[in-house]
Amino acid sequence: MTKKQKCLRKLKRLLLCLLILAIVIGGFAWYKFFRVVPQPEFADAEAEFKYRSLGAENELGIPFWVWLVLPKNFPELMPGPGGYGAFGFPWEQGEEVPVGMRRNSIRTPPTTPTPIWCVRFASG
Repeated sequence: MTKKQKCLRKLKRLLLCLLILAIVIGGFAWYKFFRVVPQPEFADAEAEFKYRSLGAENELGIPFWVWLVLPKNFPELMPGPGGYGAFGFPWEQGEEVPVGMRRNSIRTPPTTPTPIWCVRFASG
């Protein structure tokens, strides 16, 4: 085996290792950031109405961690004290988001409107 053949063989092994590494990293990235996680089952129709997603995550979703810190970092831009409650969003005890919002798991978990928005804004 000549020196050129040995060098070519090492290069092929290196490329194969890099390809395998890229596939593993790509699979992890897809699983962590891009997979669609089904919505949980709700206990009753009222909870489903309040917290079920409309499916608008790709068009309207705000990354959850950005949405969460906005009132804390920019309180001077809020209409009053109380975070998102100042906009009239009721917040139930123990819930991660107010009524009318849903935290989903697609990419970075976006926060999106739920069906209650339609009723809320249609009624004035």
